[in-house]
Amino acid sequence: MAYILKNIQYPNGEFKYGQKYDKISCEFLIKSLNEYPAKLKDLVEKMPPEKWQKSYRPGGWTALQLTNHLSDVFINAFIRTKWLLTENEAVLKPYDQDACALLSDSTFHDTVVAVALLENLMIKWVFILENDGLKNLNKTIIHPENNMRISMGEMIAAYEWHAHHHLAHLQIIYES
Repeated sequence: MAYILKNIQYPNGEFKYGQKYDKISCEFLIKSLNEYPAKLKDLVEKMPPEKWQKSYRPGGWTALQLTNHLSDVFINAFIRTKWLLTENEAVLKPYDQDACALLSDSTFHDTVVAVALLENLMIKWVFILENDGLKNLNKTIIHPENNMRISMGEMIAAYEWHAHHHLAHLQIIYES
């Protein structure tokens, strides 16, 4: 299936903040996050070697950078979740994703390590989301760059979107 997209940068559309997420929708999103590493692993395992240095669009990250970026994303998601759950007036620490994508670990060629890190981290993160996150869906963390409060439910939704956003990028590279 070839992608014909109006906006290849956002193949799944852009995430919209400001939505409310109830327990049922968050349970669905958490289930999707739990299943995500297997989808990523499947795609990474079948990615031909010549595609790892390809990008999904001009100026976009390569398949290798995307795969390694996903570990960064969920390391931050896990820590941000802990901050949100344990601190009053928790503040999210932004990081420069583009600068991180230029660090040597973003071109680490052993994608098995990046995927294994994500798989293991996701087990622990999903556990805390199911046991603590679902009880605190309206608790918020402050995003200083956007000067907005993000609820636990919204954070779960944003990370679920982010995961599939980059999976779509990898799929584009695979199919090109």
